[in-house]
Amino acid sequence: MEDNLCVFLNLIDKEKKLGKAQGSPGFSKHKSPVLSYCIDIVDFVVRNVENLEYLKKYESVLLNLVQHHDSFEPSVAAMLQEMSIFLKPLEIEKIFNYNDLTPLIENIKRSMEFLANWPGDLIMTLRILRDMIEGHEWNPDFHEIKSDFYVALLYNTQDGAATLLSILEKISTHFDQPMVHFYLFGAHQGEMMIKTVLPTIKILRKVFTQVIDSRNVNFKDITAIETLLKTYTLMDCIPSRCSTFKDAKEIQKEIIQILLAYTQSLPPDAMATANIHRSLWTQMIGEFR
Repeated sequence: MEDNLCVFLNLIDKEKKLGKAQGSPGFSKHKSPVLSYCIDIVDFVVRNVENLEYLKKYESVLLNLVQHHDSFEPSVAAMLQEMSIFLKPLEIEKIFNYNDLTPLIENIKRSMEFLANWPGDLIMTLRILRDMIEGHEWNPDFHEIKSDFYVALLYNTQDGAATLLSILEKISTHFDQPMVHFYLFGAHQGEMMIKTVLPTIKILRKVFTQVIDSRNVNFKDITAIETLLKTYTLMDCIPSRCSTFKDAKEIQKEIIQILLAYTQSLPPDAMATANIHRSLWTQMIGEFR
């Protein structure tokens, strides 16, 4: 992906130089089909691609591009302004050094106030947080032990799991009685909703499966169950003809994996009647009533 993106970034740079050579004011305000096409492709990548290796490689180039949006002709400038919202988390100093979760969690909490507008910076922050939590799955240079540390930090000290569950709860409330909002799921709102929910669920799956596995019978928290079930039901209402249908099914699979994690914590004498009644599995089933 990042090597392919380089082609379009080079073309953008070439068009800017061409604008200067032709004496266009503001060095690139001349209309160029090539420039518009390249910006459109870059914008599509920023909005839709979950793997962030391209972002790590071209962080400074992309930031410079959107920060100088006023140097381009109006239609391109407008597209860059919208892209700048997605790239706003990159303004956090050394964000890809992954030394601290605090700026990311704070950014998520701030963005939640505008959740109904589906802010791009919230979506990108969630993707970055997901990359921290499970980056080792696609990047061999990212150590798994580092991911495990971030999971523990997110659950225990940063109030991160509760914040992520709040996102899902707000979305479920926003689409209360989802069949009434059926027509929205195939439109822009539905697309942005899925882009917000997918990384959130991916992070929560990693957090809960790891924490339950490590704490075993000492894990007693079932507060997430109701919110997860609401989200599962919401995903079930995405029409099969929608472009987001595949992602909705992926979200449901991730939720099932979280629920299955609740069945794994068993004491040595797990089959004793008293232990069955007190088990995390039994408590979870109680939430289905």
